[in-house]
Parts: sequence; structure tokens; C-alpha cells
Amino acid sequence: MRNSQLKLSLAMMVLTLLISCGSDDDGGGWKCGDNITDADGNIYSTVKIGDQCWTVTNLNTSKFNDGTDIPNVTDQEAWGDLDTPAWSYYNNDASFGSIHGKLYNWYTIETGNLCPEGWHVPSISEWDVLVDELGGTSVAGEAMKSISGWDNSPENATNSSGFSLMPSGNRDTWSSFLGLGEDAWVYSSTENEDDATKVELIHVDLGTEATTLMTIKTDGLPCRCVKD
Repeated sequence: MRNSQLKLSLAMMVLTLLISCGSDDDGGGWKCGDNITDADGNIYSTVKIGDQCWTVTNLNTSKFNDGTDIPNVTDQEAWGDLDTPAWSYYNNDASFGSIHGKLYNWYTIETGNLCPEGWHVPSISEWDVLVDELGGTSVAGEAMKSISGWDNSPENATNSSGFSLMPSGNRDTWSSFLGLGEDAWVYSSTENEDDATKVELIHVDLGTEATTLMTIKTDGLPCRCVKD
């Protein structure tokens, strides 16, 4: 009887250890699916997709994770001349912030301090991992997209991943704001290998695809965070 109890206890210990090792607990009790908070106090839901943990909405912070303010630049000409960090709302309208977050230039990402501590703006290879996990380029967009908010919702959108991608558009360096309701261009942290003025991004439109494109560093795009 005593041996049976000992075997049962050992089995329970092993099971507990396996569960613990397979979780996303960061050592402080936090696990993927719990919320995180940025330096502005904005709260973000998180979702586990494959082995990655992502924020479910776009960043909406006006501060780096050390509390330093990021300049809000509203003038279009000034925006295009920048080689320093900046953000804006779509159409410079704060009402878009709660749904679409803020648009950032790449110099904001370059600091490495945009996401909350323990998180970062994904590299293009990390975006590729997500796309592969969701079935590849031709269908991943459908799994990533929110079932509402797109001009053709819910066509070509299942949000089966829980990623809840919105068509937040961008701030084009030359033509101001465009793409709301139709396009999600989301920054990576990866500079283009052939042109130092450009950076890689992930793009999803009204179809089902999720493709890698590039843009210039002065364009304003939304950002997501992935856990370190």
C-alpha cells in the first residue's frame, strides 16, 4: 500500500512538472493570455499562436517603456522630414486610437524601447513564423483578420487565430493617410538588406493573403508586440 502511494505521489510530481514546463509562466505568475500594460497605462490582451505570444491589438502608447515621451507630429511636411521617433493618429484624429492604436515611424521602433519590457516589435522572421503557423502566405490573412472592421467584413476573415488584425491603414510620407478599412500594413523591426532607407513589413488586405512588403522608414504604420 505504501509503495502504491509513493508511486502515485511521484507520478503527480512528474505531471505537475510537465504542466509547468509547458506553460508560458514568466516566473512571476504571468502567462500568455493574461494582459500587459504599457508606459501610458494602456492595457493589451495577449494570445498564444504556436510557440509565440502576441498582443491582440495595435500599440497605442505615447511613451517608450522607460517613460520617455515620443513626439506627436501632426504636420505632414514635418513628418516626412523626420529621422527621429514620432507617432500620430490616423488623420490626426484621436478617436481612431482606441480601435487602431497609433501610427509610428520606424525610428521609434529602432530604439528597441517601444513595446513594454519583456516584449518587442517582431522581426520579419518572427512574422514569417506566425504566417507559417496559420497555413502560409495564401491563407494566413484570413486567420489573422478581425471579423469586423474591414470594408468587406466578414468576407475572407475568420480570426481563427485570435490575432484580431484591423485594417488600420498608414500615414504615407507623401500623400498623408490612406488604407483605413482596406489594408493592414504592420511594421517589423527588420531593415531591408538591399536598401538601408527601407524596412520590412507584413501586409494584409481585403483578400486572404498575408505577404511581406517593404516601405520607407518615414511611413507611419501600426505596430504589434511579441513576447521576448
